[in-house]
Amino acid sequence: MSNTRKFEVLLEIAEKLNQDIGSVPVLYGSLGLSRAIEVDLQTDDIDILIEDCIFSERLSYIHGLMEELGFTLTDPEENEFRRGTTKVGIASDGDMLSFSGVDPLSLAVESSAAKFRVLSPEQYLATYKASSLDGYRKKCTQER
Repeated sequence: MSNTRKFEVLLEIAEKLNQDIGSVPVLYGSLGLSRAIEVDLQTDDIDILIEDCIFSERLSYIHGLMEELGFTLTDPEENEFRRGTTKVGIASDGDMLSFSGVDPLSLAVESSAAKFRVLSPEQYLATYKASSLDGYRKKCTQER
């Protein structure tokens, strides 16, 4: 699936989150990076971060919203969903500031069909530097 199509799916999800629970999610991961640096990277999935206060209190509701959009929860521990070949990971933005120094509330908000927040290239650099030192990221990379 092309990044353009993945971005359309992001907008579909973000619109639902905007309308139903007032969330303005963060486009994260390699699809977000691809958009930030304006290079069409080969991305595997769509990563979305949701405000911690919403994520921690309304996770089961978020699961229901994803099901309404035709997604199936495939990995409850990772909050990973699939619809056909499209894979979406959803997580909290709760540790973003302490993890990488990036304040999710300071992120730029883009608005087209839906509102979503985006990292700048510099914020991605800070995040990926922190990720390179993170035990979870190292473990996942080794398992691949």
